[in-house]
Amino acid sequence: MAVFVVEDDKAVRESLVLFLRQVDLQPVAYESAEALLNAETLGPDDTVFVDIGLPGMSGAELIHCLYQRAGRPRIIVVSGKPQHVLERELSCFEEAQILRKPLDADSLASIFPENGLH
Repeated sequence: MAVFVVEDDKAVRESLVLFLRQVDLQPVAYESAEALLNAETLGPDDTVFVDIGLPGMSGAELIHCLYQRAGRPRIIVVSGKPQHVLERELSCFEEAQILRKPLDADSLASIFPENGLH
């Protein structure tokens, strides 16, 4: 299983990567959707943390691209947007999980319970 973080905010990206490393995961981080798509071949065992408010290709556009693939990865949306905005932007992506900013250890731990985080 590979874990990817797509987040343009350097502080959030580095914090998320640090947390994931502390639970024995080795995430690869990107600051744009385009960088991820150009560099990685994603599969159904992978997890992608996606900031919904990315510059260039938005997080919603990236999720749409990933949903078009056979064997799409697990998608975790990272956002500080209001709930009604997220519901509108993500209405076609029922399977995506949502992590609210600011991130906290309990919310992050709930994403990977198999790593003994609770």
